[in-house]
Formats: sequence, C-alpha cells, structure tokens
Amino acid sequence: MDLFNLNYAEMEKFFFVFIRIGAMFLYAPIIGSASAPAKVKISLILVMSFLIFPLLEGIPLPQPKGIFSFGIHMLSELSI
Repeated sequence: MDLFNLNYAEMEKFFFVFIRIGAMFLYAPIIGSASAPAKVKISLILVMSFLIFPLLEGIPLPQPKGIFSFGIHMLSELSI
C-alpha cells in the first residue's frame, strides 16, 4: 500500500482513522487539555494516523454512499 497514491475509498478509510484518533486525543487528559499547542496535537494525530492506517488493510470499514452519509459516519466516529 502506497500512502501517497490513494484512491477515493482509501482516502475515506484514512479520514475514518484520522477522525477516530483525533477524537481520542481530544478527550485524552493531558494531550486534550488547552495547554497543549494545537500544532503539536494535529501533528501527533497525523503521525499516529499514518502509522495505524497501513495496519487496517484487511479490516472492513463503513462504505458511505454520498457526502451526507460520509458526514454522518464522521460524526459517529467522533462520538465513539
């Protein structure tokens, strides 16, 4: 899997990973606090997403049909 030549379905999978890890870091006690700089949080979320994304190759993720369905799935990922 090449991380920089992604098709649309793989980009959706990456966004699912990015949103779920972002939500986890948002609610984490130390990293989620207001004293941690936003640039550090975002860069840490991106690095973690790039590290975890290749591990999900065989795992089925939701296949939204359309932008509205994609938005609903993203909101459900934030609530997990």
